[in-house]
Amino acid sequence: MPNRENCSLAELEIADRASISRWSHIRIWAIRILMLGFTHDQAASISGVSRRTLSRWVERFNKRGIDGLIEGVRTGRPHKITAEQSVKYEDLIQHPQRVEVTH
Repeated sequence: MPNRENCSLAELEIADRASISRWSHIRIWAIRILMLGFTHDQAASISGVSRRTLSRWVERFNKRGIDGLIEGVRTGRPHKITAEQSVKYEDLIQHPQRVEVTH
């Protein structure tokens, strides 16, 4: 179960309204559901995740509080186009006559 000493339902609601990603919202919502007295199975079903995933979220919440539920920055795949190329291509898209090629 979520550690109620980490924050109150009101604080979770504020954090939920301020969350900028869908997954952060779902994590916070799932913890709120548990704190309202629903079972893990019910909360997992309502949140659309597995019981194991929900248990990991509870563990993160208990260790780090609300910060453990907020989605972090992901590195992702590196860009294939450099920033300089991007500026150049954007200019060509905006002004196709500069390409001097007809199709």
